[in-house]
Amino acid sequence: MKTFLAWIKENEIPVAGVGVGTKVRVLRNNPNGSPTWENDWVITGQEIHNNTPHAVVQKGDFKKVVPLDKLNYWNAQQQQQQQPQRQGPPPLPWQRETLNYEGPIRYAGRDIIVLLTKEGRQPFYRSTGNNSGRPGKWFPFDGLWVKSWFDKTRFVETPGLTRFGTDHFKMISDKLATMNIPSPSQEHTDPIDVNKFLNTPRALEMNNHLIDRRHDNSIADIKSNNVSKVRKGIKLRDYDKADNQ
Repeated sequence: MKTFLAWIKENEIPVAGVGVGTKVRVLRNNPNGSPTWENDWVITGQEIHNNTPHAVVQKGDFKKVVPLDKLNYWNAQQQQQQQPQRQGPPPLPWQRETLNYEGPIRYAGRDIIVLLTKEGRQPFYRSTGNNSGRPGKWFPFDGLWVKSWFDKTRFVETPGLTRFGTDHFKMISDKLATMNIPSPSQEHTDPIDVNKFLNTPRALEMNNHLIDRRHDNSIADIKSNNVSKVRKGIKLRDYDKADNQ
């Protein structure tokens, strides 16, 4: 013969808080309509009828004996409903209200940060407004080229998204505009150092060209007997060689 708790476990009803004293709902058959549930009955005990466990329930001064399948474990349901809802997956880095970024660093009068985007690591710079006409706006770029040029080539020719390239990067720029990102006090002077900080395939590829250009300039200086530039070029070669080991 099944016990009260055995029946509860078999029907996968939470045992915690279910038993004598548990508030339940009782199914009442209506002669003139569909069955309805009555609230606020309380289990006060158990009786066996025809080898089947029944619950003794009471509501105020009224008491009745009902089969277990006529009970609704209201208290247990309330406990389940009060549990926090299962959260979905955590937001992706670019979906957060406040974006995480590396930096800022400063070069050629512009603040630079790096964020994780759908395309991977992506540098952004804060515009001075001299060319864009939008001072303080954050724009994506790929790295630094010769003469302090910020490579924005693939972002400037998209119709309707000039300087952003994609809706995704524009969304990131708009979020950055709401954040208080300070300007660093120290300014970098070497574009190779900045590209290493950006650490993207495009930026590192630009460094290969910058290093080759410095080596070529050093050779030209040697041929022209420009001693001061030769010494500077030698230091740059040693720097590049040591850093790429």
